[in-house]
Amino acid sequence: MRTINRCVAVVKVKQPFLDWAEGLPDPLPGMTLAAMNEDGHTYLLPEYQMKSDQDEILAAFFDDIFVNELMAWWTEEADFPKERTLAIFHEWFDVELHSMVIDTIDSEPLEHEDLGPEEDEADEDEDEGEGEGEGEGEGQGRVRPEDNN
Repeated sequence: MRTINRCVAVVKVKQPFLDWAEGLPDPLPGMTLAAMNEDGHTYLLPEYQMKSDQDEILAAFFDDIFVNELMAWWTEEADFPKERTLAIFHEWFDVELHSMVIDTIDSEPLEHEDLGPEEDEADEDEDEGEGEGEGEGEGQGRVRPEDNN
């Protein structure tokens, strides 16, 4: 076993996130906080030595986490909350930071998969994909929970 030079953030959605999800154009009926948090996301962030460093780390990454959590549920960015401050992030999410991350599998290297295109690639993709049926169809922006497994 080996430690990894990262900390981990365990993120759980709170009532304002559920309220936002229920207000979307195509909400899933009967969704609960328990169901949304059943298999939540964790994030590897820069490691820290002192508990006092946690606020600084979270302040640097909260918007990326906020957007990823929204995007995991609904892909239409126009429907995202316009204001995403650190204070609002804390209203929408519970976050636990843990400084010790241990890799128990020595025989396999860690693998990375990009969640989205880099900025340069995104610009190229936008030019190529213009006018290809965006915004059409029922349930346009929804990412169903089963899609996240």
